[in-house]
Amino acid sequence: KVAVWGDEELGTQYALSVCDITEEQAAYKSAAEEIQRTNAALTTLGIGVFEYNTQSKTYIVSDAYRELLGVRHLGLQDRLEAWRERVHPDDIAMTLEMYQKCIEGHVEQASGEYRLQSVDGSYWQWMHVSVSIATRDDAGRPDRLVGVIREVTDSKTADQSLRISLDQFRSVFENSPIGKTIVSLDGTF
Repeated sequence: KVAVWGDEELGTQYALSVCDITEEQAAYKSAAEEIQRTNAALTTLGIGVFEYNTQSKTYIVSDAYRELLGVRHLGLQDRLEAWRERVHPDDIAMTLEMYQKCIEGHVEQASGEYRLQSVDGSYWQWMHVSVSIATRDDAGRPDRLVGVIREVTDSKTADQSLRISLDQFRSVFENSPIGKTIVSLDGTF
């Protein structure tokens, strides 16, 4: 900082204040590197991150989020509209209600799954989203939400296949005209 003042005898005077910011720069660099590592890990895992400011109604989303939703090239409002148009009609009300509960402060966190149509419209993918209140204003109202989103189509498909297989086994077991029993390896029923 520089301070300037006038002196009748000496004329214009200057004072220069210098401080060592080496520690602050090191901390900033360390934080930036940590953010880079975290972003790389989340992208590798296919986890998108988002933040919603309830006061300004603005979103900040990660590159992985844009990639997952297939909206990398769209502006914010276009992304929101594109997302709403692609959420399965049977899932939209439940999905919006989950967000609204956090926005209104009824719950600290919420999570759910919904179907999202692929960008080209050829298939439905399952998405799992978790959202929580990050900060509150002075009156205690949520003012910032953070969340993560990831695709869970493969696990949903595996769960469905397992359920179908179990139902088929149960049906064969219960409807077979032949007597049967299940015996453990030690010979007990």
